[in-house]
Amino acid sequence: MFSVRTETGSVSTDTERRARWLTVASRLVVLVLCCSVLWGVADAQQQRANVVCSSQGSDPTDHELELGSFLVIAPTDPVRAGDELRVTFSLRNVDSDPFNFTDEGVFVSTESPEGDGAYGRTAGGSSLEEGEIVSVDTEITVSGGTWVLWPAYRGEDDQNSPDLWHACSVAVEPLTPTPTATPTPTATPTATATPTATATPTETPTATPTATTTPTPTATPTPTPTETPTPTPTETPTATPTPTPTETPSPDVSVSFTPERPTVGDSVTFEASATNLPRDRPITYEWDFDGDGETDRTGPTVTYTFDAAGPASVTLTVGTDTGVVGSDEALVPVRGPITPFTRLVVATVGVLILVLTVQVAIEDPGIETDWDDTDRDDDSRSDDLLIDRITVLPSGVRDLGRETVVFENPGERQFDLSGVTVRSDRGHEYTFDWGVGIAPGASLTLVTGDVPERPGVVSWGATEPIWSGESERIVVTDVDGVTLVDAAVSELAEDTDGTTDSGANEGGGPVDSD
Repeated sequence: MFSVRTETGSVSTDTERRARWLTVASRLVVLVLCCSVLWGVADAQQQRANVVCSSQGSDPTDHELELGSFLVIAPTDPVRAGDELRVTFSLRNVDSDPFNFTDEGVFVSTESPEGDGAYGRTAGGSSLEEGEIVSVDTEITVSGGTWVLWPAYRGEDDQNSPDLWHACSVAVEPLTPTPTATPTPTATPTATATPTATATPTETPTATPTATTTPTPTATPTPTPTETPTPTPTETPTATPTPTPTETPSPDVSVSFTPERPTVGDSVTFEASATNLPRDRPITYEWDFDGDGETDRTGPTVTYTFDAAGPASVTLTVGTDTGVVGSDEALVPVRGPITPFTRLVVATVGVLILVLTVQVAIEDPGIETDWDDTDRDDDSRSDDLLIDRITVLPSGVRDLGRETVVFENPGERQFDLSGVTVRSDRGHEYTFDWGVGIAPGASLTLVTGDVPERPGVVSWGATEPIWSGESERIVVTDVDGVTLVDAAVSELAEDTDGTTDSGANEGGGPVDSD
C-alpha cells in the first residue's frame, strides 16, 4: 500500500481562475473608462474658453513695469452681447526703485459704444518693490459693437501706462438680429383711351303766320362731336451694358498649418501656397510669427514652436526681385499645457488604480496565472518536482486502477502541472490539463486506469498497463519541451500484492477503479 498526501482545494479549475481574472479585468476596465471620462471633461473645460487675445510684454515701459500674460477670454465664439469677458494680466517691477501707484492703481481700460471705462482696479495707493508682481483678474459684461481693452496703471508724477498699451479689439455681435427686407414688386399701369362723342339736339321753332308776311324758318346748325385723343404710352429705353475688360488674375497666397490645434511647446509645420505668380522670377517666402514686422523664417515650408497660449497671428509675405506680390495671415489657436486640474485627475486615477489593485491582491491571494504557450513565465512554477514512487502491476494483473505514479512538490510554492507531459519508452503519453497543480508539500497521484478524479488524484484513462518495471524509463517534460524528470522506472517501482487499493488520500479514502 501507499499513501497520497494532498491539500484540499490546492488545484484550481480553469473556470475559477478565469472568473478571478475577469473580476480583476472588469475593475481595471471601469477605472480606465472613468479616467477617460474625467480626462475628456478636463480637456473640454480647457477648450471651452475662447481666448480672444493673448499678449506679453517683451520689454518694460519707461517706468520699468513689465507686462505678463495679458489674456482676454470669452465664453462663446463669436462673442455676443451679454457675454462676460474675463480679463487677466500682471505687472512686475523690474527696476531697483519702488514704483508708487496713485489711488487709481492698476486696472483694465476700455473703449466701447458705451464710452470709456475702467474695471478691476487694484493696488491703489500702494508701492511695488523690485521683483514684486501685481495682478488683475476681472470680468466685464459687454454690449454689441467693438470693444477695445488694454492693461493700464497710474503712478505718481504722471507715470502712467502708454495709451492702448497691448490693446485687444473684440467684435461683439448684437443680440437683436438684423431684419431682412423683402422687396415689393412694382406694377406698371396700362392707359386705355376711350373716345367720347357729345351730340347737341337741334330745335326747330314754330312760325306764327301773320296777315302780311310769311316767315321763312331758320335752321340752327348741328355741332360736330369732339373726340378725346388716345394717349400714346411712353417707352423706357433699355440700357446697353458696358462690357467689363478682362483683367489678369492677381497672385493668390494662402497659409496652412498642422496640427490645427497645437499645444504650447508643439512643433507646428506651416506651408505656403501661391498661385498666379510671375514667371521666370525668383520667389521669396518670409514668415513673421511674433507680429514685430521682422522675418522669423524663410521658405515655402517652415516649422515654429509657440511658447504662449492663445490665438497667434502668423503673417506670410511672398515676393520677387521686383517687390511684394502677395501676403496672407493665419490665426493659430494655441492651446495651453496640461492644466493643474488635469494633473489632479491623472494623479487621482493613478492612486485609485493602485489602491484597488492592492485590494484585489489582498482579497484574492490565491489568484493563479492561466498562461498560454507563448506567454508562460518559467518563474511561476517551482523547480521542485519529484516522483515519489511508481506502483507497477505484477505480470498478468489487469487492475489498472492500482497502477499509479505519485508526484511530490517539496518546494515552497505551488507547482503548476498545466501542459506537463508524462511519457514511457513504449510510446504511452499523458498531458495534464490546464489548471492542475500541486500545493507546497503535497502530492498528486496519476492513476493509469479510468477512475473518478478528485483533489489529489487524476486519471490517465489508459486501457492497458503503462509501466513494466524492467529497463523502462519515465520522462516528464513541460510545455516548452524542457525535461523535468528522466529516471528509470525500476528505481522508483513498487510492486503491489494484488489485493491493495491504488492509493488513499490523507483521510483514508480509496481510489476507485474500473
